[in-house]
Amino acid sequence: MTQSSTRQKLLRTIVRNLMLPMLALSLVVSTVYPLAEVYAETETEEQVEEEEAEQPEVGTFSPQTPGISDTGTQILNNAPFYDSSAGSCSPTGSVQLEGNDNTEKVLNFFMSKGLTLAQASGAVGNMMQESGVRSDIIQGGATADENYRMQNGVGYGLIQWTFTARQAPLQAKIDEMGMKITDIEPQLEFIWDELNGPYQHTLEAVKLADNPVDAAVAFHGPPVPGYEASADSPGFVRVIRGGNAQEVHDKYEGLAPSGSSGTSSGGCSSGDSGNVNAEGFAFPADLEKDRIIGFPCVKNDYCGHHDGTPAFDLYYNDSNDAENKAVFAIRNGVIESKSTRNGYSHCYDWQLVGDDGWRYWYGHSHKPEKENGESVSAGEKLGEIGPTECADNTPPHLHIDRGTPKGHWGGSIGSRDKEFVPIMQKLWDEL
Repeated sequence: MTQSSTRQKLLRTIVRNLMLPMLALSLVVSTVYPLAEVYAETETEEQVEEEEAEQPEVGTFSPQTPGISDTGTQILNNAPFYDSSAGSCSPTGSVQLEGNDNTEKVLNFFMSKGLTLAQASGAVGNMMQESGVRSDIIQGGATADENYRMQNGVGYGLIQWTFTARQAPLQAKIDEMGMKITDIEPQLEFIWDELNGPYQHTLEAVKLADNPVDAAVAFHGPPVPGYEASADSPGFVRVIRGGNAQEVHDKYEGLAPSGSSGTSSGGCSSGDSGNVNAEGFAFPADLEKDRIIGFPCVKNDYCGHHDGTPAFDLYYNDSNDAENKAVFAIRNGVIESKSTRNGYSHCYDWQLVGDDGWRYWYGHSHKPEKENGESVSAGEKLGEIGPTECADNTPPHLHIDRGTPKGHWGGSIGSRDKEFVPIMQKLWDEL
């Protein structure tokens, strides 16, 4: 165990001991003022010491809540997907998530939506405090069976939804998907619905986080009211919930949750969505790895583009089969300046303004599925590679580059970012 991790655990123990009276007060407050949705088990000093004594070395991580075990033992390379055996990428219908336990399923779910590992870990860190990442837990620690019905004023599930205003739509989601109240899948889908609805500000804050601790704080809130919005103090949230998130992130950094597939198989089938890596990027076209011309890149700042700039023309070197292949969002972002190309009404170019502040230029496409101003997630289908007339009478291909300096429009020969080359090389490596 490293010296820094030992210091971190000591700090967490000290903070827990200092905040025991505050936690007790928060439980009283939550009873008197039910707008604070709180699920917290006050630990005795002996319990804290016992828990810290049982903390495993890196690689044998177990969740904070006693009795919840991490069964994952095999770690594969980055692959945040739905289980391919489920036969559906739809948010509705019976869907089974990849992962050997709920922690891994939650990570896979949020990463499949375009969040980074650090951002997904922030959500898990909060769930560890709320429910031990259990979808069947009732406030107080009892376990629900499939016939359980949520009760107003009693927290339930991953987030400990406590009041009818949120329990009722959660139950509607469960019924819509034809699943059981104890299943994790509808609860995660409901969280995603809320994060894209009344708690969109929380999702936006999480997407700005570049480390798991900040992601955990953003997921909890502020911004007000925050998705969790418990009575925990800001210090407690950062040290305990953020500490949980850091441990989860450190376990899986550079790896993937157990049970996941390789980045070229499993989960949502090719053509429907792209595969998102831990940094939040997705390869921008549904092309077969070994047939794409130009890779591996010949230099760190050049990958064979015909004009010598750090841009990419993604196509096959042996045929025109790239036509009609899906084009994907390389990052979460917003579509900007979608316009027709060379006077052809069916040919389109556009800019994708990424959530990382960079602009990505897409050229030579057709059949667009998004309009200007629409938000997109990394890996989401934007359209298809167009025919030869969309590509200036060259073989069908997708042109993509990134403008520089950061925030500058892409598409111009004189302002293409050379740092985009290693990003694309890595995405190709991961196919």
